Amino acid sequence: GQELGVHNVIGTKLEVIDGRYTGRTIKPACFGENKVKLLEEYIGQNGLEIDLSASFAYADSVFDIPLLKLVGNPVATYPDENLRQFARHNGWKILP
Repeated sequence: GQELGVHNVIGTKLEVIDGRYTGRTIKPACFGENKVKLLEEYIGQNGLEIDLSASFAYADSVFDIPLLKLVGNPVATYPDENLRQFARHNGWKILP
């Protein structure tokens, strides 16, 4: 995130021991339903008031459906085939 000038990033944390990455992740992994949980925790911990019904989420995988269902404006972006079908069935925007 720092390289892009992004101050806050929500994602899977990587284990570091003695200043070196071990190749292991720290649970919970930011995947599927955990993406929603981590986002909700972040919002709560930072006292943010976010209108999720007016928010956008962009994702490319069927595993991101829980996150996409959380917002009022889900966008399937270069989606895998399963997400493409789900998005089409639910009337979500698909890019491209």
